[in-house]
Amino acid sequence: MTATTYTDLLPKHEGPQMTLLWNPGLISGCGVAEIQGRRDATTYAVVELPTDWNGRAFRLEKVAGEGTDATEEVYSVFCSNNGRQDRCECRGFTRWGHCKHVDAINTTIANRWL
Repeated sequence: MTATTYTDLLPKHEGPQMTLLWNPGLISGCGVAEIQGRRDATTYAVVELPTDWNGRAFRLEKVAGEGTDATEEVYSVFCSNNGRQDRCECRGFTRWGHCKHVDAINTTIANRWL
């Protein structure tokens, strides 16, 4: 059995263009997202969470692989239905008001992969 992998470019902000590889999970609302930059790639296990807010919430947990540190990185990401109230707990979002995590989840939603 071959796993399906979807690919798309993330929105371009400052810095290099990033690519998203999405592997849907066996259960709806779950999967694995790999965000590739020019020099590196980071893989996250993605699980959708229930929310009463007007949008969708997710937990992204970094998957430690060979050659990576064991530092646990877990982010709660909220993608609002109107796109103006997206949120992420990462430092990039706190500093810039956007980040690769929100971009990746919004891309999977827009492509109907999630």
